[in-house]
Amino acid sequence: MYLQIGYSVVTTGSAGTLGFSGAVYAFPPALLCIVLREVRTTESGFGTFGLVALAVTAAIPLTILGYLDLVSGLPSARVTHSVGYMIGLTYGLQKLRLE
Repeated sequence: MYLQIGYSVVTTGSAGTLGFSGAVYAFPPALLCIVLREVRTTESGFGTFGLVALAVTAAIPLTILGYLDLVSGLPSARVTHSVGYMIGLTYGLQKLRLE
């Protein structure tokens, strides 16, 4: 959120919008890595949650880069979404590596 505000102030001179969407973008990659950890340790199937997490994890960067038009948003929101996504991915990969 702070990155979004800073980006908005620098580019437009106003604070822009405030929200929690950046944190929401962290969930799919973190969930995907948790599912992968469970699949690896229990040798179970990928399951519905795993497939949804995989699809959303793949779609988010394509949406942020403009290849998919799934979510309309201000350019400043892309900063927050990107950071949230990277935090979730980093968390998930760390959890995956620790097992």
